[in-house]
Amino acid sequence: MSIKGPSISSRIMLEIIKLVNIKKRQSYPPDVVVERVRRKNEKNKVVFPTGKDKEFYYSTEITNEKFKTLRVQKEEKPSEKAILYIHGGGYLYPIYNRFINDGKNICKKSGRDIWMPDYPLCTEYCITEVFDMALNLYKQMIKVYDPKNIAFIGYSAGAALALGIGCHINALKEDIPMPGLIVAYSPAALPYTEEEKKESLELNKVDVMIDATFVNKNLRNILIRGNENVPDYMIYTTLGDFTNFPKTHIYFGTHEILYAVRGSFEKVLQKYQIDYQMHYVEGMPHCYSMFSFVREAKEADKELYEYLENN
Repeated sequence: MSIKGPSISSRIMLEIIKLVNIKKRQSYPPDVVVERVRRKNEKNKVVFPTGKDKEFYYSTEITNEKFKTLRVQKEEKPSEKAILYIHGGGYLYPIYNRFINDGKNICKKSGRDIWMPDYPLCTEYCITEVFDMALNLYKQMIKVYDPKNIAFIGYSAGAALALGIGCHINALKEDIPMPGLIVAYSPAALPYTEEEKKESLELNKVDVMIDATFVNKNLRNILIRGNENVPDYMIYTTLGDFTNFPKTHIYFGTHEILYAVRGSFEKVLQKYQIDYQMHYVEGMPHCYSMFSFVREAKEADKELYEYLENN
């Protein structure tokens, strides 16, 4: 499904992003990028809320003995349904307060419990650790909820992970049911074919957020941290095994370099006969749905609650 755009509010947003010049941060050598991110992360550590306030009950789940997940509920007892809500940031940035607030808002509107993992980062860990933690966290969730009542929602790297957990289940031949729904906003699936890489370089001219050269030449090496045995699907999501995936929605803006992988997503979802829908919004950037004040994000938000209602 393709939607025309961008709206006036989106054009204003795009001009603001250009002024901030996010892409410049990706122009340095990889070791410099990682060290800058590491220092920034030290300054921006988030403290999870505990106990309860006027609207929510909070608790913290521990996975693999040290990685924390914030659990938000409207009632003291778990709800019947839940969401694994996964932030983005190239597997390099931790969870942040605005994302937590967005999760609480979804909890309030949907009535579902929200689990928000602060997963291991590839500034310190190989991406295999990220996938293992996410899968083990899902195993913790299905002890509380029926898998069909769990939705995965992710953004950017978090969207790739939302899809990647299912691929990881299949790769390990785990006897675990899939969740009931996946919604992936701009999944950070690296371009794999030469055609995808070439198109990503063309899209780089209009992408205001992500640098194609950084993604195509440097990001894989950062994520694998010297481990050449990392399974391809952890980097190139479209190479994964999508057997038994649930209803899946994937969103891209047409002005992001990752739009180049849309065809490979279509092919792999069709190959495994998955019930899916691709959503393309003209002129929009990476993870546009996070910019809640623009019309296109409001439309995506409305669609999300329809999916949750039907799951």
